[in-house]
Amino acid sequence: MTAAIHDELGLPSSAGIATSRSMAKIGSGLAKPAGVLLVTDGSEAALLAPLPVRKLPGIGPVAEKKLERAGLTTLGQVAAMPLSDLRRIFGAWAEHVKEGARGLGSSDLSRDRLAFREHDVEGDSVGSISNERTFRADVGDSATIESQLCSLCERVCWRARRRGVKARTVTLKLRYSNFQTLTRSRTIAPTCSEMELYPVIKDLYLGARDRRRRVRLLGVGLSQLGLFDSQLPLFDDDRRRDATVDAIRDRFGYDAVRLAGGTGG
Repeated sequence: MTAAIHDELGLPSSAGIATSRSMAKIGSGLAKPAGVLLVTDGSEAALLAPLPVRKLPGIGPVAEKKLERAGLTTLGQVAAMPLSDLRRIFGAWAEHVKEGARGLGSSDLSRDRLAFREHDVEGDSVGSISNERTFRADVGDSATIESQLCSLCERVCWRARRRGVKARTVTLKLRYSNFQTLTRSRTIAPTCSEMELYPVIKDLYLGARDRRRRVRLLGVGLSQLGLFDSQLPLFDDDRRRDATVDAIRDRFGYDAVRLAGGTGG
């Protein structure tokens, strides 16, 4: 796959081969900028042990600081910590973190192993496109929420480009842990670019968010959609980047590439 990407698009890429999605992702990161790392069954714990905790998918800056305060800086230390102690840090997510630090995990790539469930929502005809994520554990820190919003913007814009449409109205959906739901919308210049959409969605979020409450669900929607010519020349770097990313995803699947800012969990 890495050779095909290089031959077709001229881009360097890395790959990880393992028995689970998370280990393959870690392996790919260790193989950068242009290598392939095979993680054999049974070797996961030894490979992970010396790595910093942030290498584990789902451990963002906030979780990393919590672990550092507990004296945990490597995945080996996390794997060795009693589950009861980890629960004081992560609550219901502790078992998932401990399994990840030991290199254990499902090999069937089921979405049930993720920290959220994702829902693609289609409107009638070309009327609307939206994407929602319901978190398994309510989320309170803004950095994680903003990272998820960035990823949601990336997803809906990719879907819009595949349909050949641009949006004039964007909508943020925010549901708190008590199931109260807020929506905020804004009319913008027609776009199908996450680079243009995300600042608007982030601004809507910052204006609507009650920081005292934790978030259960996030959603980003596009409406007032209009057709555009997907064959127009690429006049700027953003459009060239979108075309390159879309070409990779069309050939290898959506998860073959994620943009910085939307990779966190």
